[in-house]
Amino acid sequence: MSRFAVVIGIDAYANPAWNLTAAVSDALRFTEWALGPGGVAFENLRLLLSPTQANATHLPYKEATSRHIVETIQEFQEGLAQGADRLYFYFAGHGLSAPDVSYGGPLEPVMIPADVESIRMDSRLLIGFSDVFPPFANVDPAEQFFFIDACRDFELEDFKPAVGRSVGPWIPGRTEPGSRSAQYILYATSPGHSAYEETRGRGVFATALLDGLKGKGPAIVWSQANTCYEVRFSSLVACVKSRVQQEVERRRPRDWQRYVQIPQQQIQGGAEDPVLVAFSGEEVSRVPIRVRVRPSAARQSGEIQALQYFQGRQRFEVIDRVPPPVPLPCQFQLLPGDYSLFAQAEGYKPRREAFSFYEPQEVDWKLEPAAAPTSEQTVEPKPWSRLVIFVQDENAIVVIRDADRRLIWSGPGSWHQALPPGVYQVQLVLPEGTVRQKTAEVLPDQTTIVSMDSPPPQIGSHQIRMLDELGISVTHPSEHLGDVAKPTLASLLSFAAFAALWPWEGFERLRNLGIQRFEGIPESGSGCLVLIGVGGDRPAPGVSTAQFLSEGQLVARGYQGQVMDQGGFAVLPEFSVAGQRRFQIQPGPLTLELDLPGFAPTRYALVGLLGRITVLVAVAEEGGEFAVQQYLLPLPQPTPVPEYLLEMPSNIRRLEIAQRYYANGQQIPNYQDLDILLYGKWLDPLLGCLAGYSLIRTGNQQRYIGHPLPGPGPNYPEPSALRNMLRFFSGLPDSHILAGLCEPERRGEHYAHALEQGLPVFAEGFRILYEWYAQQDAELPPLLVEPGKGLLPVSPWTAWVFHEGGGE
Repeated sequence: MSRFAVVIGIDAYANPAWNLTAAVSDALRFTEWALGPGGVAFENLRLLLSPTQANATHLPYKEATSRHIVETIQEFQEGLAQGADRLYFYFAGHGLSAPDVSYGGPLEPVMIPADVESIRMDSRLLIGFSDVFPPFANVDPAEQFFFIDACRDFELEDFKPAVGRSVGPWIPGRTEPGSRSAQYILYATSPGHSAYEETRGRGVFATALLDGLKGKGPAIVWSQANTCYEVRFSSLVACVKSRVQQEVERRRPRDWQRYVQIPQQQIQGGAEDPVLVAFSGEEVSRVPIRVRVRPSAARQSGEIQALQYFQGRQRFEVIDRVPPPVPLPCQFQLLPGDYSLFAQAEGYKPRREAFSFYEPQEVDWKLEPAAAPTSEQTVEPKPWSRLVIFVQDENAIVVIRDADRRLIWSGPGSWHQALPPGVYQVQLVLPEGTVRQKTAEVLPDQTTIVSMDSPPPQIGSHQIRMLDELGISVTHPSEHLGDVAKPTLASLLSFAAFAALWPWEGFERLRNLGIQRFEGIPESGSGCLVLIGVGGDRPAPGVSTAQFLSEGQLVARGYQGQVMDQGGFAVLPEFSVAGQRRFQIQPGPLTLELDLPGFAPTRYALVGLLGRITVLVAVAEEGGEFAVQQYLLPLPQPTPVPEYLLEMPSNIRRLEIAQRYYANGQQIPNYQDLDILLYGKWLDPLLGCLAGYSLIRTGNQQRYIGHPLPGPGPNYPEPSALRNMLRFFSGLPDSHILAGLCEPERRGEHYAHALEQGLPVFAEGFRILYEWYAQQDAELPPLLVEPGKGLLPVSPWTAWVFHEGGGE
């Protein structure tokens, strides 16, 4: 078993104002782990450092310059690790993801080497993510772990964030078919955020990461199958995320929002959950568990047991017990793992509950008096062991894993199934990541019921009070929409846009927001509705909500640059945290410029389709994020309310949550939802694009192309999303991009048709088109030049920062 490590740490930059204090020490701590538990031989280590002190380490290293980093990557491309099984790549230093401050630089997030003095002047020295991940993907080692410990937008002069999403993993460029390696990537923070650095020489992310790799805390999981403790990629990620957020808030209680870090993960191929390191039971520390039982009378006759389920013996066994009288509190010293606590006392109802004990924890229980027995009471044993999960939001994804954290089931809504006895992990997952988790115990011949509460809204308290006054519930905003877990203001404004277009009684409450209907649009025309809003206290530092709405400006231009509409926004009369602007447009490509206080001017590539309304919703949300959603909705007349909605009004919610999954770089959860999106293209063709990109990205393009019909005679293709998108929505450039991906022999033809229709609406489509033309022996089409310079790297939509006059 051969392993390699590339470790980069930069404290000293060519620009002293950028110097750090903890990057080199964090890199050396990771090096120590790699050469020890990581299993890397010394000769397989590539260490690149730029310390501020000459005696930072006795280990030999090279300067962490752009050239040395590139040369190290080239070593692997030339066969350095041929036949090796694992690579660890760790980078600690500055990173950047906002092209509006690196104008003319790489069209992607970058790592900043030590010899960069000016982002603008030294852009050629920046190490783009496509310089790292795709090159490694086609060479050994077969399994690769990347830990990018960098703030992804450190503060620069005159920096303003773009009007667009910054949180969400960057999708690396496409690698050659048959890539030989699997890549597991963990970023220290979301793009657009600053990583908190401890001044005493230890970074928050590095400390959480290394503690997890050393088996401390919930990063380790007991494997019943392998009878050892394992640090798996999923448990490491969950542990790091939790620790980072808790630690930043603890250390910066007054301004922790400024340092909000949401570590992001990506997996490119490979197994779902590889094991990074394993430990025996003797190598881990026991966990102190304090249990408080009330009332005192119950403690006098009561006892508490700690039980654990053993798969091999197929039964729960008592690991430890506290006999009567039970002290207050009583304490167990348990090896990390999944347990059940059982308390019983004379005259009281027994209580039993499952827990995951991987860190010190306190349990506070109150025992209830037992009911007096009656002759009519009988208990019928059930002939099965069953787990039942209830969720409020039937579109939220539930994930069930067994004691070894193996996937049992994943899908939307409530769930029930017969399961073997044991302890299970139940997760409620939304597009932003796992937000609820419970440990459930399934006992022999019994039914276990678990209720998963929805997380709170991602909306400010002031906005919630205003919605309440309008009779709109944040978690159930319409008569027929259903429950919405962790809704955002962008979500509610999107739902309200649907409600404003169709005179349907199913959404009366949402019409109270006051979004205006479109009237008088000719059959040969189309319209555009732009909604902006503020989901928290302030949209940006030093900018009030009133200023944001009153000073915000919009300019809409057609394909030839002609102005279709321009001006400010009308504040919603009953909801003064949002504004609207609507105007008629001619079908065809559209560029929308948003110039909002506190943000860099940003352009969006839109499209107008005959008989449809182009809807753009842009909301500065709580915590500094900017959420943007788009829709292409049919005009209410003469189009009736689609059957798609009459049968299941909550489909609107499914369409909105699918956009959120896509915007956060996550795969749409299951094939059923993708089928719903493909069918939903008749309501909104953007859904067909979203499903198409998701299917093609995961190698399932045949579902988008369609299958030949069975039977004798000529096999004519069945109706397919690909053909229907080209036939009925040919004015949408992404229809042609998807066709080019599915028909490589006609790729040039399809991409030329896409450019004739304008810019792709989806940034994924724009990157594909840009890369295609950049590889041709011809000049880049003018339409691609300006967006290519300032493309937002993690926006799901084609959006770019622009500079007046085209200069810098």
